[in-house]
Amino acid sequence: MVSTPYGDIHERFLTIEEDLDLFSFRLDGIRIWEWILYDVFQDVMFSTGVWHHHEPLGKGLVDRLLRGYLLARNAVLRNPFLSPDSDVLYYGHPRRMRMDDGYWWDIYCDPIHESTDMDYLHVEEPFLNRHFRPARTDKLRYLDLIHYAGTLREELGLDRASPSDGERRTLHAIEERIRADFETDVDVTGKEDIGYVAIEPGTGTANGRAFEVGVQSGIDHEWSTIEFDGTYTEPAFIADMQTVAGPDSSGLRYRNLTESSVDVRVEEEQSNDDEVVHAEEDVGYLVAGAASSEATPSPSPEPSAPEGETGEGDGFGVDEYGFDRFGV
Repeated sequence: MVSTPYGDIHERFLTIEEDLDLFSFRLDGIRIWEWILYDVFQDVMFSTGVWHHHEPLGKGLVDRLLRGYLLARNAVLRNPFLSPDSDVLYYGHPRRMRMDDGYWWDIYCDPIHESTDMDYLHVEEPFLNRHFRPARTDKLRYLDLIHYAGTLREELGLDRASPSDGERRTLHAIEERIRADFETDVDVTGKEDIGYVAIEPGTGTANGRAFEVGVQSGIDHEWSTIEFDGTYTEPAFIADMQTVAGPDSSGLRYRNLTESSVDVRVEEEQSNDDEVVHAEEDVGYLVAGAASSEATPSPSPEPSAPEGETGEGDGFGVDEYGFDRFGV
C-alpha cells in the first residue's frame, strides 16, 4: 500500500486515540472526544499543510449583521424544527456544486434523493455565512438557528466548561502528544491566564517565613510520607504533580501535616472506569513556617536564600495545574 500524508497522519491520530483512551474520556460527565475529534484532526491537517484553509470567516460588523440576518430569516422560513416528521434525516454538506441545470447540488445526497422515493428531510449548516441557491434539494432546511445561536452563546461565555484539575491534565496530555507526533500546537483547552510559582529546590526565607521547596518521586495512589529537611512551626503546605502518568484524571491529596512531614497520594476520579490505581508521579511541594515575630513584612516579598546558601537541585516549577487553586 502506498503511504500518503493523509494516511500517515490518520494512522498516527488513531494511535493517539488508543494510547490515551480518548473515547472514554469525560468532561463534566460527557464523552467529549467524538464531539471535538474532527475539529482537532482538521487543525492538525491544516497546520501540517496537508489541507489548506478556505477564506477565513469574517468577524467585522458586516459579517455579524449577515449572520444575524441569516439566523432571523431561516429561523422562520427554513427552520427544521417547524418541519413535519420524516422517515430519514440527511445531514448534508454546505459546499454545493453548480451543475448544468443551473441548480446547486449536494453531490453526496441529491443523487440519492433523485433515485429514491424516501420521505426525507435534508438539513445543512451555512458555509462562510451563505447558502448556495437555487438548491436542487427539495426538502431542505437550514441549521442557522442552531449554528449561530450556539456561536453567540460561546462568544458570551455561556457554554464554557469547567474542567477539574485531572480533566485539564488529560486535555494537556492531548496537546502534548499532538505536539510530539506532528510538531504543531493545537489548542484543546482554550486560552487562559495562568498564575504560577517557580522556585529551585532548597530552603530560604520570604517575608520572615522560613520555607522549603522539594520534589518527591514515586508518589502513587497509596499514601506516602514526605519528610521535610527542616522543621516548620504552624506549617503551610502546597503541592502538585509535576508529571502526567497516563490519561486518567487525577488530583493530589494530603493529610497528617506536621512540623516535619506530611502524607500525600494521587487520587483518581472514576469518570472513565472504576479502578483508582495510579502510576508513580513526581510531586513538587512548598512548605513554609509561621512568620517570625521580629520580621518586618515587606510590601512585595521576594523569596531569597539565606546568606551563603543558594539551594541545590535540578530545578523545580509549579506549572499551570498547580498553586493557583490553593490561592497562592
